[in-house]
Amino acid sequence: EKIAKRFFELAQWCKEKGLEEQRKAALSWVIVYDNSNKKARSFLKFKKSGDTWISENADKLKTILSGWEKPEVSSGQELTQSSKFEQELGLKTTKRQSQRFQVESTYMDQSQLQTCTKISEHTYSTFHSIFGFDNSVINIPNNTTINIIIVRSQPEHARFVQAYYQNQDQRIVEEVMKVNGCKILYPPMFDVSINPTVQQSILDMIVHNTVEVLFLWATRGPQGGANIPWLFESLSYYFTFNMNNTNLTKCVDWKGTGTLKGRNLDSIAKWPVEIRKMVQMGEDPDINSVLKITNMSQMDLEKTLKAWSIVDFLVTEHNETFKQFLKDIKADNQQSSSLNYGINAIKKAFGWNTEELNKKWKEFVLRTY
Repeated sequence: EKIAKRFFELAQWCKEKGLEEQRKAALSWVIVYDNSNKKARSFLKFKKSGDTWISENADKLKTILSGWEKPEVSSGQELTQSSKFEQELGLKTTKRQSQRFQVESTYMDQSQLQTCTKISEHTYSTFHSIFGFDNSVINIPNNTTINIIIVRSQPEHARFVQAYYQNQDQRIVEEVMKVNGCKILYPPMFDVSINPTVQQSILDMIVHNTVEVLFLWATRGPQGGANIPWLFESLSYYFTFNMNNTNLTKCVDWKGTGTLKGRNLDSIAKWPVEIRKMVQMGEDPDINSVLKITNMSQMDLEKTLKAWSIVDFLVTEHNETFKQFLKDIKADNQQSSSLNYGINAIKKAFGWNTEELNKKWKEFVLRTY
């Protein structure tokens, strides 16, 4: 608190001298040492959000992302003709189509499908606007729609897997049979099979999978989308958090293996506080152990939280550069099958090596969360 007090006095001195940028910097350090200092938070335009704080930039992005229920967001129109999925899966569905999505379900009514279509369309449009993409960059050919099939049960999910995973390794087929949904990228489609009474889970999974599909299309090279698990998984959480305050689609090992072992962090609203504690105690995972993940099985709870927070930092504080970062990933993926986990693109776009990224991220955590 003594250090915070000295930085606050320095900020007052800067104010008297008309040094506004230096005043902001001093007040940012006040927050590092006195997280709940209301005067510093107010001047820097933070808002209290639950147990944590939200910056002005983060608040603006959250306002954009959370607006999916507005009347102007398209809910599509009812589709009456038989779909290829009904024919190929032998299931009767209720259907709805919008500009970019065809959403159908074996049990939902049109009102429920409207909600699913709205959140799908909003995810698509905000992904493009926030990251500066247009449809040519996403590169979905011939105005192909993204198809979402919402089924009632695991047996219906199994039909989807059997129909569209015919050419996959048997081990992969067995794995996707066990989960609540799976994705096909070419053409883009995915199914959702969650307890039909849990509407929030369905919406969360739609957003989560739509973001992953869009990221993989946006970074597509000769061998497919850029396989950078820490990035596309964290982007999905970034969207579900800001759109609906949820993180219900768990593609990673949700059990903490280190400082978070045994903790219940099902509520994503708790993450910023826990991340700040990890950084303060020096118990956050090594930056390279997060970035150099090659498959989802390597991501535990600690790495997931850190990866999500890194994305939060880059999107919130460096949005324009993040747009270039995604384009650099695409360029790397088109030129080489070795993506170097996105590290080359970080250096190219932001000018940082991994240790510099780690240092700047920790400063962000301490002066923001």
